[in-house]
Order: sequence, then structure tokens, then C-alpha cells
Amino acid sequence: PAAFDRKTGKLIHKRTHAWRTVAGGVVGGTNALLADGQIYSGGEHHLLAMEEQTGDAGFGWFAGQQMAVIGNDAYVATGNIIARLDRLKYAINSRERHQLEMQIYDQTRLLRSEKDSARVLEIRQSIEAANAQILKIADIGVTWQKETATLAALLKHPKTSVRLTVLSIIEALGTDAQPITASVQQTLSDTDRFVRWSAVRTLTAIGLDANASKAVAKLKNDEDSLVREAVLVALQPAAPAVLAKEEPKPVPNASLANVPPLNVNVPISTAPPERPAATLPKLTETKVTPPSKPVELPTMTSKREVPAATSKPSPAQPAVLPNGIPALPVEGSPVLLPVLPALPAVKEPAVSEPQPLFGPPISKNTEPVVKPKTPTVIQPVAAATPPPVPKRVEPKPTGASSLNLWLPRVKQGTVEQQVQAVREIGKFGAGAADAVPTLAEVLINGNIAVRREVPDTLVKIGTSAKMATAVLERCLQDADTELKVNAARALLELSDK
Repeated sequence: PAAFDRKTGKLIHKRTHAWRTVAGGVVGGTNALLADGQIYSGGEHHLLAMEEQTGDAGFGWFAGQQMAVIGNDAYVATGNIIARLDRLKYAINSRERHQLEMQIYDQTRLLRSEKDSARVLEIRQSIEAANAQILKIADIGVTWQKETATLAALLKHPKTSVRLTVLSIIEALGTDAQPITASVQQTLSDTDRFVRWSAVRTLTAIGLDANASKAVAKLKNDEDSLVREAVLVALQPAAPAVLAKEEPKPVPNASLANVPPLNVNVPISTAPPERPAATLPKLTETKVTPPSKPVELPTMTSKREVPAATSKPSPAQPAVLPNGIPALPVEGSPVLLPVLPALPAVKEPAVSEPQPLFGPPISKNTEPVVKPKTPTVIQPVAAATPPPVPKRVEPKPTGASSLNLWLPRVKQGTVEQQVQAVREIGKFGAGAADAVPTLAEVLINGNIAVRREVPDTLVKIGTSAKMATAVLERCLQDADTELKVNAARALLELSDK
């Protein structure tokens, strides 16, 4: 373990002790305890006490995987026993035990290389005496100790929450829990449906052998739908991790029997093959006779000459198009040009006379000037205040059909949609009793945000939600604090109903 100054963040020390000698075994990791100037670094079998300022070992070696300190006492759990220790007496005794263990370690190494039979006998007697002394002082400093039941024994505990908790622990162990597979199989016949469901999942995590598969298959017709679904998932054959490679198909006429033998006596020529000469077409000579007279080119003029008209054009006769518009024929063309009507004459704008720079403008109009009337100002009328709109009261949902609309949404869609579905189910009150199994499943496997909403919905459902009490008790061991608080509140309120 490492020690840092909390004010400056400076590393004080990071000590690593030899696990075969000083440490007494493998220690370190994230499990540590501070008490009375000592750092208790945890390992798989014991806790090593190290001085917090220097990291030196030697105060004591405490057997156990977990330890809590209250005053001069320490409470340790080894996995098989829970014991209360007098810390000072046990620490002093642990130093003597550690010396005996190191003595056994050194003598065992000597025993491997010793050839003298008398010396071998002497070493073995010394090792036996050290082991006997360790057993003699084993209980010094132990105030009391009590054996704890194994996980397999706790599967028969009368409390449902204990059985569910044990099954969840075994499920987390996975294949390491195969030695107690037979005990887990016995819980398949439990009276509680959630225990049966958890047992199927636990066996799936451990690994189904032939006997476990037969035991799980008996629950295909279980009365609970969750158990039946878990059985189908457990017995579903797993897809192969690697697809089998397709064997290559034999190519016809590709065997060596069909290949003609190679004639090695034929000389091999390295010269490039000769190409036939290309045949080109024959060319014929053609004699060109020069012209007898020089060719005169037309002279270019800068002005374009317009040929004179030989005859006067005949006046075009007006014609009429099919839509009644007059038209004129075009000479030499069958096209008729429409005759556009004459545009109206545009009057020129009158030019105003020059006005004096100062004084009133000069006007030639002799008519009297009419003064414009003063416009009447209409005062706006204050708008009447509209009456308040009454708030819309959402009707309380009723009926099994409405409940069936929200149930699938508890497991589908986004997290926000699932949370809304859980809240909407709570509005049905006692009429949502059929939703309790689905809510219990979400409470175990759902998203943490959705799981936090389920206890409040179960409280609104009322007495029918008591069937989910075991799942709520299981949530008391969850890592999420808010979920544990909501589950505890729901258990208290459901116990009064």
C-alpha cells in the first residue's frame, strides 16, 4: 500500500514487503484499514499491520479477510468464523506465531537439500514441535469466535431475502461455484417464484451439466412466466464461437492423373517467337495537270454591296389569321406576320413653372383651396380581460387495456420513456396488480434510474405489491444509495398495508 499527505498530496511511502517472509503472504490492493497509527493491509488470508509513517511491518499479523476496529477490540471475518479479538494481546501472540512460521519455512528448505538421515529426522522433529506450539497459542487474544454457515447451507435459510442474496453471490462467482451446483439445484423447487427464477439464472452462470439441464427443464411449465422465460434462455443452445471452415470443393480434371507427362528431351528455346512481316497496301501515283488559265479570285471590298432590285415588289395583300388578327404575307415564305395595333400616343408631362425660393408657391389654379379636415382621433377601446382558462384535469387511467399499453414500455425505449411508464403504472393504484411481476423483474435487472422509481410505484399499488417484498429486501444490499433508501421506505409502507 501507499501513503500520501492529504494536505499536499506528497507521497510519504510505498512499502512492499516480501510475501514469503516479512509479509507472511500476499497482501495489498484496495482493502486497507487505519487504526491507532497502523495501516492494516488486507490479503486473501490475513491482514498485515504496518506503521503509518514509515510503512514498517512487525506490529502484528491478523488472520481474516475483513476487520473492523472498535476501541481495543477488533472483529475479523475469515470466511468460516467471525471472531472478536483483543488487539494488543492478539498482536503480541501473532509475532510469536510469525517467528514459528518463519522457522518452519527455513527448516523446510533445509530438509529438501539434506542428505544425512539423522539430520533429516532432527529437522522434521523441529518442524512438528513448531506446528504444535502454533496450535497451542492459536486462541491467545481471541475473546470469542463463532462459525458461520457456508453458502450452500444458507440456501436453506427460512428467510426468502437470505436465499435470494446467497443465489446472487453464487451467480457472481460463476464457474468457481461448481462444487455447490447440487445445492443450487435443490432451490429449483423453492416455493418462492423469485428464488426459482434466480436459481435458474445462477445455474446458467455456473454452467449447465447433464443433471442441471434436466432439473432446469422440469420448470418449462412453471406457473410463473419469468421462470419459464429464464428456462428457455438457459436451455437455448449457444452459437459456436468460430464458424466451421467450408471444405474446398475438388476441381474437376485437376488430379495428377489427368496431367500429361512432361517431356524433358524437348529443347527449350529462349529466343522470342518470330512475328510474320506486316503487309502494307501498294501506293499508286496520280498525275495532276495544271490549269490552262489562272484562277481569278473575287476582290474584297470594305462596303457591303446591295444588289439592285430588278423589279418592284408587289404590294403585300393583308390577310387574316384563324383567330381574327390581321396579318401580312412574307414574300417567298408561307409564314404570315401578325399586324400589331398602333400604340396610343403618350402625353408629355407638363413642365411646372419655377417657384420662388421664399414665400408661398405660385399657382395658376383659380379654384378655391379647400383645407383638409382635421382627422378624428379614435381612442382605442381597452380590451376586455379574457376569463381564466380552467386547468385541464388529467383523467385517472382505468381499465386493463390502458395498463397493457404501459407494461411493454417499461422494458422498451429510452430510459426517460421507461421511467415515465413506471410512473404511469403507479397511477392505476390497486388496478395495476398484474404489473407487479414485471416491475419486480425491472427492479432486479433494469436501468438504475428506472429501478429507483419502482419502489414508489409498488407502494401506490398497495397490498398486491407485497409479493415483491423479497426483491425489495434484496435491493437493501445494492450499491446505489438512493435505491436502498427507496426500497427501505417502500418496505415500511407496505408492511402497514
